[in-house]
Amino acid sequence: MGPGQSAKVRFVAAWALGCGGWLAVASCAPLDPRVGPLLEDDAGLDAQGRPTDGSTSGTDANNLPDGVAAGVSFALQIRPLINRAQGDPAGGGCRDCHDSTQPRHPGYDMSGFDTSTLKSIRRGGNTSGLRILIAGDPTGSVMVMKLEGRQTTGARMPKGETPWAPADIATLRQWITEGAQGGDNE
Repeated sequence: MGPGQSAKVRFVAAWALGCGGWLAVASCAPLDPRVGPLLEDDAGLDAQGRPTDGSTSGTDANNLPDGVAAGVSFALQIRPLINRAQGDPAGGGCRDCHDSTQPRHPGYDMSGFDTSTLKSIRRGGNTSGLRILIAGDPTGSVMVMKLEGRQTTGARMPKGETPWAPADIATLRQWITEGAQGGDNE
């Protein structure tokens, strides 16, 4: 997150990174440099990023700060799944093989599917094309089919790795159902 962006948005990012617990916004910078440090204009938040008025705004998905939409966030919930390392016991990610900015990217070389940005993900690969993510239709989205092993061509993804947990696939499905929203550069 950069200068000029709402303190409330940075606050929610910090809360989400803390998996539901309070996590100081300033301490998120090493985890995700987009969060950034507290700024002087962060009126209404203490040094830990909590509201100074004693409210619990932002402590659950049903009580988000003003201006923050509920739902699945690509940057906070989907991108971490995509970026998991190969060999992660929770399930392999996509980045090590499909991110064109990595030193080696055999999946990208073979399929043309690039996970480096949401814009490139939306373009799909050589065979999936725009069917990779069909906003509102997770069942018809090739990305979900590949993760669930339902695609009729090619290997189940992540290839040769522990499959994603059903809960992780459910999060991806929900994000697609909600319209697969997010910025092109995420």
